[in-house]
Amino acid sequence: MIYIYHCYRGAHMSVVAAAIHLEKLPDNPGADDILRLDYFDCLQRVDFGVPVFAGRDNADNKVYFVGINGGSLVFSRLLDSIIGELGIDLHYKLVDCLRAIGPWTRIGGYLSNYPRSRDFGRRLAAREIARNYHKLRDMVLQARAEQV
Repeated sequence: MIYIYHCYRGAHMSVVAAAIHLEKLPDNPGADDILRLDYFDCLQRVDFGVPVFAGRDNADNKVYFVGINGGSLVFSRLLDSIIGELGIDLHYKLVDCLRAIGPWTRIGGYLSNYPRSRDFGRRLAAREIARNYHKLRDMVLQARAEQV
């Protein structure tokens, strides 16, 4: 099985979701734990659509994260179409992390795009993800429990 976590830019929510899936975060992480993740707030607009391999989970499933702008429906339809057309037997689970995002995380992610507000934006996004961590964790646990 391949798990693909996606969000707008692939820099915040999907990175944390992949880390949760791979058990790289403590049970109740703080903002500093999230800020220390390898790819947190690293991907930019030019990286849209390029999946990043995050690792293999304890069941040897591959885990990726990707930024897909606002195109989650298009992305899933495109992937399904290509795999079907090529006749590939591939089992994957797409998980839309934007379902767990709050307004302050969105604002923090937006501010982190600009040099003058980068540190503030990163910290705001990380703090809000930590505060609402349970929503993202529950989404990851649900994705892992559902078999395709």
